[in-house]
Amino acid sequence: MLALFARGLELQKAGKENFREPGAFECEYLHHVSSPLHRLLGLMPWEIPVLDVKPHTRPEKLPCAYAESFEKVRAIRLALEKAARLQKRGGAPPLRSAPPGLSGSQRRAKRAVAALKAKLVPP
Repeated sequence: MLALFARGLELQKAGKENFREPGAFECEYLHHVSSPLHRLLGLMPWEIPVLDVKPHTRPEKLPCAYAESFEKVRAIRLALEKAARLQKRGGAPPLRSAPPGLSGSQRRAKRAVAALKAKLVPP
């Protein structure tokens, strides 16, 4: 999950404004990164893609269909960013059981992933 998220951010950064243009970037971004990540996160087709949500974006600037899911998807995006930062700093790999005696960053990474899972599981 974090690998797809990181790759999507890389494509956005590398392609700047052209990452949705027809061609290789569009194919990889939409078909191999954004759509699989959307499904993996359990988001519905009508909800805004997590890679399209920026933490500073205001929901009133979005199309109506996306405005309803903005806060939910924004929270998922922030949790993914936090888990990615923790993993990058040497935390436990997300979505795996870690051995006893975890370091502080490993415990924080595990909690961030658990919080993300809790948001994705319907009540």
